[in-house]
Amino acid sequence: MDWVLDKVVDQSDCGASVGNTKITDLVFADDAVIFAESLEVLVMALEVLHEEAKPLGLEVSWLKTKVQVFGDLLDEAVQSVHACGEDIEILESFTYLGSAVHNDGGSRQEALRWIGIAHGIMDSLSGSIWRCRYLCRRTKIRIFKSLVIPVLLYGCETWTLNSDLKRRINAFGKNVSLRHERIRWKSDMPLTESQVRSKREEFWDTAPAFEGRKEIWDALKAAALAIESHDYNLAQAIIDGANITLPNGALTDCYDELGTPTICCLLASLPLTFSALPGQEAIEQSEGSMEGEALVLKVRLSTTSVDTRLTVRSTDTIATAKKKLDLQEGMEGRRQRWFYCGKLLGDRLLICECSIHPSFIIQAIIAEEALTSVDS
Repeated sequence: MDWVLDKVVDQSDCGASVGNTKITDLVFADDAVIFAESLEVLVMALEVLHEEAKPLGLEVSWLKTKVQVFGDLLDEAVQSVHACGEDIEILESFTYLGSAVHNDGGSRQEALRWIGIAHGIMDSLSGSIWRCRYLCRRTKIRIFKSLVIPVLLYGCETWTLNSDLKRRINAFGKNVSLRHERIRWKSDMPLTESQVRSKREEFWDTAPAFEGRKEIWDALKAAALAIESHDYNLAQAIIDGANITLPNGALTDCYDELGTPTICCLLASLPLTFSALPGQEAIEQSEGSMEGEALVLKVRLSTTSVDTRLTVRSTDTIATAKKKLDLQEGMEGRRQRWFYCGKLLGDRLLICECSIHPSFIIQAIIAEEALTSVDS
């Protein structure tokens, strides 16, 4: 086989450069991988392989031969490559020597594949091992390390891991019972309860489009409704039935059986239970236009040196924004002087006229005595 591939390399000049190294082929038993940097060179290499192998009594199995394209070397509309009178299928991914190779060059598909297989082994041992009363915990841990972990981490030496994949792998096998507590949540924007419920329904309707299977999202929605009704036993039964893993015992961080974070970071941005902002009712009644774009300002108070988030509208004046800060933090509005980028902001200025960058901080100097308002 090595002699045949040497002939292929000499006659077709195949190979792919990785840095200063040129890789021409990979061989394992009767399986071979040929690298080429263009379609023409690949077709020529396949034809040479066919011609050189035939006199030795070797035949190329064109049914098992596949082409994988990395980058944009071929148009997406091209579905096959024609060589030696055969049409060779182009695949995004295929399994070679037990490992899934994807054309994006990453390890995500491979890692998720082994997470799914490991979950299958966990389920197959559920009745005979994990729920067996005659086996001690030490024995179960040894079985877990011997039969499950090697499958989960098969070929992990070649994986390219990012923070998301690390989180999914670390979450495997770490399942905590659902905590009997309601999730408290505060919005950066003042919201009524009807607005919160509307946003939550919109979230459940669109969530499956992000990632994860629809049946898992449906199970999570049912579990969330059960929690809202204080029926934690029903919520736990739904979660167990859907094979959902809760590493921390909360729905804000959970994974399906493939390690997909179905609700992590997504549900965290929407409430399961309604919690209004402190002083929200008073803020809604404070002076200020209901028109304009809603903005969140970062204000640093001189008395505490703490940054606080203040919700305003682009058509509000600085004086109105000070009143909102007064209601939110319990101060007197005229005891404030606002500075932005070294400039004193007058009370009559509109927020939209100040060109305040969202990530920049407004310095609020709080005086002990009332100050005269500053006109722009």
